Amino acid sequence: MPSVLVIAPGTPPSMEGRRLVSDASLTVDVVGDAAATLATIGVPRYDLLVLAGMSVDDQQRVAAAFQRERRWRLVPVLYLLADET
Repeated sequence: MPSVLVIAPGTPPSMEGRRLVSDASLTVDVVGDAAATLATIGVPRYDLLVLAGMSVDDQQRVAAAFQRERRWRLVPVLYLLADET
């Protein structure tokens, strides 16, 4: 089952850490803090990293931090930008 990690600062605490499973057998984990996720980077392994609700510079910094970890080097990153950008 493919799994997605969504990092979106400002995520309500009630949604953080929640695992959402769609009908298409896709697992989505939503977190608001990239630093906390990097601290527990060992497990689980994700197939896609989604960065949302951040400036372009913040997205690049977070993506670079994840890609410094060997297990994340080949994980694709989807950058979601606000409409005004």
